[in-house]
Amino acid sequence: MIGSVLLFVGGVLYFIGAIGVLIEEFKVSIIWGLLGVFRQIANLIFAILYFKTCKRWLWLMLLGILLAIIGGSLGA
Repeated sequence: MIGSVLLFVGGVLYFIGAIGVLIEEFKVSIIWGLLGVFRQIANLIFAILYFKTCKRWLWLMLLGILLAIIGGSLGA
């Protein structure tokens, strides 16, 4: 039960962080935004180049991944 909740909360946090990074990409340029929508590697490149602007969204994504891993481990 707790594992499922942690997995769900982790997924939601990751999703919110990914949307935040996507918004930051569109703020910089429409090209970055479109690349972020269609190519996952563009998100990684953007996160490295513009770390200061998307730092909080990356931490939120990392927290989501961590919670999802813990929830998956507890649920197994």
